[in-house]
Amino acid sequence: MKIWILNHYASVPKLGGAETRHYDFARIWVSKGHSVRIFIGSYSHLTEDEMPRYVTSHSGEAHEPAFTVIKTRRYKRNGVDRFLSCRDYYLNGRKMLNTLEEKPDVVIASSPHPYAWQLGRVTSKRFGCPLIVEVRDIWPWNLIAAGKMSRMNPAAIIFSRIEKIVYIESAKIISLASGFDAHVANIAGSRYQDKVLCIPNGVDMTKFHEHLSSPEIDELLKPFKGKFLIGYAGSHGPTNDLETVLKGIYQFNKDLPKNEVYFLFVGRGSEKNKLMKLSEELHLRNVRFLDPIPKEQVPAFIKHMNALLFSCAEVEAHSSYKLLDAMASGKPMISADLPDIPVKETKDAIFYTPGNEKEFCQAVKKLVSSDTTKFGSKNKTYIYKERDIFQLALKFEEALLKIVKRRQNEG
Repeated sequence: MKIWILNHYASVPKLGGAETRHYDFARIWVSKGHSVRIFIGSYSHLTEDEMPRYVTSHSGEAHEPAFTVIKTRRYKRNGVDRFLSCRDYYLNGRKMLNTLEEKPDVVIASSPHPYAWQLGRVTSKRFGCPLIVEVRDIWPWNLIAAGKMSRMNPAAIIFSRIEKIVYIESAKIISLASGFDAHVANIAGSRYQDKVLCIPNGVDMTKFHEHLSSPEIDELLKPFKGKFLIGYAGSHGPTNDLETVLKGIYQFNKDLPKNEVYFLFVGRGSEKNKLMKLSEELHLRNVRFLDPIPKEQVPAFIKHMNALLFSCAEVEAHSSYKLLDAMASGKPMISADLPDIPVKETKDAIFYTPGNEKEFCQAVKKLVSSDTTKFGSKNKTYIYKERDIFQLALKFEEALLKIVKRRQNEG
C-alpha cells in the first residue's frame, strides 16, 4: 500500500516532543513492504523548526518513511497565530497536492487540529482514495472542557463543523481512547459509531531495558545526585495542569520545609514561560525546568527518577505518551485521577484530582513516606500485554488493508 499520513506535528525520537506515533507505525509498515509518506508542518510548538532540518538531512534513508514539509507560520502561544498556522497547513497543503505525481491508496488525517482532517477530505476526493480520520485530541472539545476556549469562539464553531463532516465521510475513525463511539454518535449520529476502531498509543518496551544509559542525561542530572527526584517529561501546555502541580509543591514545601524532594520538568510548550515565572514567584527552591531532550533519551531520564508525574486537566480522552512511558518504566507514579486512562485500570499509582493542589500535596506526602518498591509492577505488565507498539501497528495495518481492498472491489 501507499499510505499518506497528515499530521502537522509529527516528529521522530531523535527530537524532543511526543508526536512519534506515526513515525513508529510507519517504520514497521515500511519494514513490511508498504510505502509511507508523512506530511508535517514547517513549524511546530513541539519541535519548533527542527523537523524540517531533520527531513532535509535524513531524506532517502532506507527503512524510513518519507516526509513532506508544508509551509506553516510560526506562533508563540495558543491564540490567533496558532489558529492561522493550522489554517496554513490546510491551505498550503491543498496547493501542494497539485504538485505531487504519486497517488496514495489511503490517507490518514490525524488531529489535534481539524484542519488536518479537512486536508484529508480534499486529498481523498482528489485521488479517489479512502479517508481515515484519526482522533488524538478532540478539538475543540478538549479546549472547551479545559476552559481555554468558549463554545462560541469562531475557531470552535469552524472545528465543530469539520468534525461532524469528516465523521460522516470517512471510511474509518481511529480513536486513541475506548468509548469514543458514544462521542461520534453524539456529534454525527448513531449510524456512524460503528466506524470507530480504538488503536491507542503504544510503547516499544525494548527501550526500557535494565542497562539503559545516556552520557548526556547522566551529565544533565549530575547536580541532583542523592536527591529524591520526581520527574515530568512532556508538554507544558494548557491541558497539562502544571499550575496545579506547582501550587501543590508550594504547599508541600510549607508543610515539610526541609524536604530533599526535587521536581524536574523536561519539555517545551506554550505555558512554560508562565510556569517558570510562577515557580519563581512561589520561591520553589526544589523545582527545575530543564530544556527539552530527544524522545529517544526519555527512558534514560526516567531511569534516574525515583518517581514520575502524570498531570492532565479534565478532558475527554487520553492516550498520553508520558503516561505510557511512566507505566512502562515500572516506576512509582503520582497521577491525575481521570476516567479511562490505563493506570486507573491497574490502580498502580497515587491519584489526585486535577485542579486540586491540596490533593496533589497529599499525594506527594504519601509517596515520599511509602515503600516505593510496592509500586509499578502492575503498570509494566499492563504495557507488555496491551500497548506493545508492534502489535498495535499490525492491527492498524490490517484495518487499512481491508478498507483499501473494499474500495478496489467497489471499482
